[in-house]
Amino acid sequence: MALQYASPVIQDDREVVITAVSLNSQSLEYASHDLKNDIQVVLTAVRKRGYALEYASPELKANKEVVLAAVNNNGNALKYASPQLKADREVVLAAVNNIGHILLQLSEELINDREIVLAAASSFGEIIAYTSTELQADREVVLTAVLTDDSAIQYASADLKDELNGKSKEQISSLLQLLYKEGGSSNVSNLLTHNITSRNRGQDYFEDMLGGGFDF
Repeated sequence: MALQYASPVIQDDREVVITAVSLNSQSLEYASHDLKNDIQVVLTAVRKRGYALEYASPELKANKEVVLAAVNNNGNALKYASPQLKADREVVLAAVNNIGHILLQLSEELINDREIVLAAASSFGEIIAYTSTELQADREVVLTAVLTDDSAIQYASADLKDELNGKSKEQISSLLQLLYKEGGSSNVSNLLTHNITSRNRGQDYFEDMLGGGFDF
């Protein structure tokens, strides 16, 4: 059923609306006021498509569980979150882990937060162009950024630029792997997997912007 054309009674039927948003998350736009404030209905929608957060009630746009579900599906859904959650580190970290370039829309404080920048750099290497000189000289941040996008090397500190200039992706990967081993961090293969996943999510975002719309 197309909820858009349903009667108000149907648009306020919880079972019908949950079924509708599970098939087409944009149906949340046509749900009743009460059901836009129903956490289960909204979670069903945003887990299907993060952008459905746009149609949630103001109360649920300020609900951390709901917003985390939305940005884990699509980091760009962060724009529909409440101002408080747009500044929440856990929410922001989840969003940039999904789509790194969302960080450009956030505060200077967050753009200079090392953990958040490192997460963003794994899918958007050029983020280091917008960070502090300290982070542009941070070996792990720069290696991660350059592994993601070799053009990011132009934004690295002079010392790192000299060291990394001309190195292949394989060499960059080896340097990062060595750094992780020395620091006891996870294997670089996790980063490579994350890069692929994030790029796919980024492609989905641009397809939406070009008119792809919501999944059915």
